[in-house]
Amino acid sequence: METVTQFWLFRAYDLNNVGGNPALSFLQDKDYGIEINTTVKILS
Repeated sequence: METVTQFWLFRAYDLNNVGGNPALSFLQDKDYGIEINTTVKILS
């Protein structure tokens, strides 16, 4: 069995993202997302 845990922190370079995704054009903070996931593989 193999277990892999990943942690992702999504950060913007600037608070002003004109030309990008309209939902993310003007950010309140440079941190805009966190993702944690675990994958388990059972090998036979």
